[in-house]
Amino acid sequence: MTSRHSKFGFLRLAVSLAIISLLIAACESAKRDFPAGGGAAGAQMSSGGKGGGASTGGSNAGGSSAGGGTNGGGTAEAGVGGEGGAVEPGCPIGEHACSSGCVKDDDVQTCGTSCNPCQAPVDGTATCDGTQCGAACPKGKILCAGACIASTAPCDNTCPTGTHECASQCPADDSVNACGTSCTPCPLPTGAAQATCTDGSCGFVCKTGFHACGSACAADTDATACGSACTICPGDVHGRAACVDGTCAIQCSSGFHVCGGTCVSDSSTDSCGSSCDPCPIPSGGTATCAAGSCGGQCPSGKSLCLGVCIDRTAACEGNCAPGTHNCNNVCVPDNSTNSCGSACTPCALPVGASSSSCDGTRCDFACGAGYHRCGDRCIPDSDAGACGGSCTVCPTDANGQAICQSGTCALKCNSGFHLCGGACVSDADVGHCGPTSCTACQAPSGGTVTCSGLACVPDCGALKLCNGTCIAQNQACNGVCPNSTHNCNGLCVSDASVNNCGTSCVACPAAPANGTATCSSAGVCGYTCNPGYHFCNGACLSDASVSSCGSSCTSCPAAPKDGTPICQNGSCGYVCNSGFHKCGSSCADDGAISNEFVHPVYGCGHRFKPAVSSGGSWATFLSGLNVDEGNGYGWYVAPGSHNQANAIQACASYTVAGLTGWTLPTITQARTLAGGCAPTAAGGTCPLDDPSCLKNVCGYDSAKCGSCLGGSGPNNGAYCRDNVQVCTNFLTSSVCTDCTAPNTAWMYGASNGNFIALSNQSAYNHLCMISKVPNY
Repeated sequence: MTSRHSKFGFLRLAVSLAIISLLIAACESAKRDFPAGGGAAGAQMSSGGKGGGASTGGSNAGGSSAGGGTNGGGTAEAGVGGEGGAVEPGCPIGEHACSSGCVKDDDVQTCGTSCNPCQAPVDGTATCDGTQCGAACPKGKILCAGACIASTAPCDNTCPTGTHECASQCPADDSVNACGTSCTPCPLPTGAAQATCTDGSCGFVCKTGFHACGSACAADTDATACGSACTICPGDVHGRAACVDGTCAIQCSSGFHVCGGTCVSDSSTDSCGSSCDPCPIPSGGTATCAAGSCGGQCPSGKSLCLGVCIDRTAACEGNCAPGTHNCNNVCVPDNSTNSCGSACTPCALPVGASSSSCDGTRCDFACGAGYHRCGDRCIPDSDAGACGGSCTVCPTDANGQAICQSGTCALKCNSGFHLCGGACVSDADVGHCGPTSCTACQAPSGGTVTCSGLACVPDCGALKLCNGTCIAQNQACNGVCPNSTHNCNGLCVSDASVNNCGTSCVACPAAPANGTATCSSAGVCGYTCNPGYHFCNGACLSDASVSSCGSSCTSCPAAPKDGTPICQNGSCGYVCNSGFHKCGSSCADDGAISNEFVHPVYGCGHRFKPAVSSGGSWATFLSGLNVDEGNGYGWYVAPGSHNQANAIQACASYTVAGLTGWTLPTITQARTLAGGCAPTAAGGTCPLDDPSCLKNVCGYDSAKCGSCLGGSGPNNGAYCRDNVQVCTNFLTSSVCTDCTAPNTAWMYGASNGNFIALSNQSAYNHLCMISKVPNY
């Protein structure tokens, strides 16, 4: 029966297949756009997708031409490209990845992006500039056909059989640094353990868990490059593509299971539960699927009887035909996987199984691709605990882990170990040195050998290596002194020795006072100034001299009066002479009668001495802190004007001279600033006091709190103490308790010397205060 829903289902399937085709085409395009060997970074795909082209570009062969000329003095250097390798993530700058981990770019054992050591010429040494291999010959020799020969000898650069010429070196035809007749290194794709060169052609060996796909190594679990055929596995609208042991598979979403290579619904009557068989349809009714079990449903007025819809009033009699049995009043075949034998429950489908079956008596199942049967379970083919058809438990190794490949037990060695003779051995063991070797290192005659984890490293201790033999350091190798040395009276002395600089056997001139003679690596005499000194006009002068402070050759500026210039830590400055102190940018007399001073906590300040009746001196600091030294109050002239509530909030937010907790002053505290108007000054007859008297009648009692004449106060005409530095009209936190107008607050009017009750919503100047300044 074709319904509207099934038509839509076919349409959805067609669209899904089209999308899968587009994705496959995109992946193939990515492979073309990012070919291996080009050095381009591989494209990243979500959901475990394969990168679009591993970075396999190696450094180019080459290097400097054979040097030294015919005059005998030059060092010959030639470059041969190192083995190419993708720069795998995780290594710091200046390092690259090899099978043993991150290695140095400038190490001759792992030069550039290579994982193979540079080849040293005969009677010379291998070099690495961080990009490619090179070679160096002793003084008086040049590089020719892979050997250091006398600079006066002829050179035809003819290499021995089995080698070929590359920039005056003779690398082996099977060297991965210059494979075949090429001077180009073999590439090392991401995921590869090592590059190879066989019969003049480059290749590579993929790491465990990877397999070759063209010129790249793909992960064994990569569903876009599955198995040796590098197949792009198809997906499903209700699941995703997977690659298990080299075989494509489908991992269905929850509520679906695999049938015939596609994901089908657990609740569909065509694939009920874990079955791949349709539920039987009762005569006159419809099949149902509920909770993973098949059933039947009849029209209204009918009831189900042994697979037939009968009138609800009719009796249900009889038995099911042979080869069938009753399940939910439906006669189902005995060999149905939905109700096998005489049971009415579906056959179980173990994890990894592709299908179930029933022989009429009992259930059975078949394992899917990537799985094999072990008893009543389907085990992944890669499970080392049940490997192959015999379900063998694979043996383990202390330095690796057991794996199962193509039904056969194997070992996957830990990082820093490789397989030799069926066991995981250390890459750093001289008995099988490097990431792939199973051959022991050979020690030089008279010396020892160690393993770096990548290659054998000969060691002559206090001696030096010469053609596989350890000789004395001052002994010429093949009649020639080592690099960076020259012959003086039969001894090999350093080219950088100040007593025998360059190729000379004469000492360098003496350095000036406070200096040290030097000889550069190029063999040129010179000198450097000792620590704490610098060069100025042919002399080494002290870094602490005011005539040439730091590394400068100019004098420090003059100090202010009563001061002396100094140079400290390379910077000019000054100190005040004895009996004087710094105050701002000048030196003040410690003993002079002055109003300038330095407080140990609040720094440089200005003190205003009191008049006879003013009750204490007043100090002002650069930070804005003002201190009434008579009572210890701290005052701050706050910016802007605010109403009473905002002024209180603003004071609480200030930090001045490191002090917090500022408040708006009470009317009693404000009176300590008043002066020149006897009634309202502190101790005057005006009864206004917080909290005992805040009434309006107190403030406007003409006899006790009346206004004085404006412009006649002692502080420039204002009524403040003569030494007060914060004299202005300002708000207080005190409120008027009997004013007819509601919400009024007291303000001090410095111009008339009186206290006025005004609306607490009006904006006026405000001062903030602290009742006691600490450390004062």
